[in-house]
Amino acid sequence: MAKNFGRILHDKKVNPGDRALIVLPNDFAFPVAYLDCLLSGVVAVAANSALNK
Repeated sequence: MAKNFGRILHDKKVNPGDRALIVLPNDFAFPVAYLDCLLSGVVAVAANSALNK
């Protein structure tokens, strides 16, 4: 799954060193996205979708 997400980042022209905001609930998709950012050299910025003001 991380490789598929990596292709999406590559198609969107996200390069190593760029930042990616990850806003996902606490489920399996979050660690996949986070791990792929790390493997791709992209800086993962995590935010929880349940955050309130």
